[in-house]
Amino acid sequence: MKEVQTYKHFDLTLPSYDAEDVSVCAKTGLKGSYFKFSALLDHVDTSEATSDEHLEHINNAGSALAWCLSMALESQSAAALLFSLPLEKWTLSLSTEDTGYHFDAETHHLTVGLDEGTAEILQDSPFLRHTLFFDFLYALRDIWFETYTGALSAELRPEDYLKWERFRQADIASFSILTSWEILNSGNDNLWRHITAFENGDMALSFVRKLTNPSMDNEKGLEDAHWQAFKTWYHDHERVTFCDRDTLAYMDDRIIEEGNTFGDQRFNAKFMKHISNLPGFQNYFEGNETDLTRAPEFSLLPDEICQTHLLHIINDLESVEIEGIRFRDKALASKIFPEHQ
Repeated sequence: MKEVQTYKHFDLTLPSYDAEDVSVCAKTGLKGSYFKFSALLDHVDTSEATSDEHLEHINNAGSALAWCLSMALESQSAAALLFSLPLEKWTLSLSTEDTGYHFDAETHHLTVGLDEGTAEILQDSPFLRHTLFFDFLYALRDIWFETYTGALSAELRPEDYLKWERFRQADIASFSILTSWEILNSGNDNLWRHITAFENGDMALSFVRKLTNPSMDNEKGLEDAHWQAFKTWYHDHERVTFCDRDTLAYMDDRIIEEGNTFGDQRFNAKFMKHISNLPGFQNYFEGNETDLTRAPEFSLLPDEICQTHLLHIINDLESVEIEGIRFRDKALASKIFPEHQ
């Protein structure tokens, strides 16, 4: 009889550490534990274990991240996203001191936070466990944007960059809805219950209503439901304003550090058609590019403070300051101060 390999054969708890080889656990504990993305992915693939089996074996940072990967692979869309990314040089770590996620595209490192939790309690804390997974999923989608659209978005005009960041955040949120639905249909309803209760419940409900509408086109059902969830992100003005304020603050920092590095690219239908053809992007807004880039539903600034902030940024970029005096007309400034030309 052929011997059956058990999951424990693929235990990630490795005691050794070599600074040149981050495919193993760096140190005891979560902070400082680094893993190669490719090594974790190979581990999950080789183990042939389900996400439930990975969950039963969570006892350190590596096994927690392996569980996140195994969950992502249970969604066709998340798996396609994962394999569209050039992750060979990327490393991951968990931090007990951070919340959410942050990544460095130059050093190719992603950190996901546990909000002062530990990997050992993930089995007994569904809320912490599912929050960890969604932060991991958001990070993957965000890394996709940075990888494939970073240079393109840097050429946008300030007002168009603001629209772009809205699109990016709405896409990340709606992608998590799609992923949760696909995992739900594979037999695991835990993530769907979490996302409807704690993440973006309004978007999840609009997704379901659209998908279960009797008049739905079955061939484009998921795409239409995804588009509906995406649009719902914009209906919450508090959510939009939070995104706008964060983007405007980033634009201020960018101007201080780099000067006027904005381009003249517009956030228009042509730009979005190009985005939709990038590797790993599922085009759920096909035929709606013009509305997405021009309709008031996606373009209006509901917050007056944000309106004023954006105008200040545009005015600063269009003007020139000489001897402490700011001029809107650069030609006039050069006539008054010819030595500064």
